[in-house]
Amino acid sequence: MRSKKVKMWCGNPPDDQMWSKVCDLGKFDGIGWEMYSKVPDADSPWQSFKLVADGVVPGKANYRLSWNGERFAVHPHVELLQEFRPALAKAVLKVLDKAIA
Repeated sequence: MRSKKVKMWCGNPPDDQMWSKVCDLGKFDGIGWEMYSKVPDADSPWQSFKLVADGVVPGKANYRLSWNGERFAVHPHVELLQEFRPALAKAVLKVLDKAIA
């Protein structure tokens, strides 16, 4: 029986002018990761973020997250990030905690 080959994906930074780079998170799974934030809506407590691999990685290379200053919005990308890249998820939380503090 053949093992299923893991798909490789490339990070895709946002090109929209509404996004700005927050930071480089460092290397996880052998590749650098960057975090971007979107200009927030004035009437929304949620801030949108995008995590992007700086290259090709197995599994997801892009994650969309929303943060209200205390927690992430319930979204499949949050669950996938925490399950498959827990060290990266911790790094994101550390950056968000510092940004809020």
